[in-house]
Parts: sequence; C-alpha cells; structure tokens
Amino acid sequence: MHPAIFSLTYGKAIHGKLREILCSDKTKTYFFTVNTGEIVEELEKVADNLMFSRMEKSMKLYLRIERMKWTPFRRSEVEVSISKEILEEIRNEAEK
Repeated sequence: MHPAIFSLTYGKAIHGKLREILCSDKTKTYFFTVNTGEIVEELEKVADNLMFSRMEKSMKLYLRIERMKWTPFRRSEVEVSISKEILEEIRNEAEK
C-alpha cells in the first residue's frame, strides 16, 4: 500500500505531482513541511535544498541545513528566535 501524505484518496497523486515539480521546475523555490516516512524520504532525495527542524517541549525551535544547492552553509543546528506564542500559533494552524 502506498502511504498517503494528504489522504488515502488523493495522497498518491499529490505525492507524484510534488515529486514531478521538485524534479523539473527549477524556476522557483518551493518551501513546504512534511513529517517523516517512506514517501517523504523520496521527496527529500529529489529536493535541491533540504532543511530539518525540531521543536522541544519547552517550545524552542531548532533548524539544521542538510543540503543547500550552489551556496556554502553550516551544518550545525541553530536555535530559531521565534517567540513561544508564534510557535503555538503555527502549531495550532498545522493541526487544523
């Protein structure tokens, strides 16, 4: 069974379209966030730029760049300076 990103009905089609866009359309930069899983790993492989974030229970957000095409970068994880209130708003929106 092919795991779905968005729904059991449309997830496979959406995944295919995302993969197609990431592979072929280099005229724009696309930024989106996904959870872990087999389907996500495939998208990670075709993305030019790849960043990982994590949040601690204390509502501290951290970012680490894994891959950034055509520019130097540091792989070290950094704390992102965003207030707890804003992070809670983002989390509430994502859970909708």
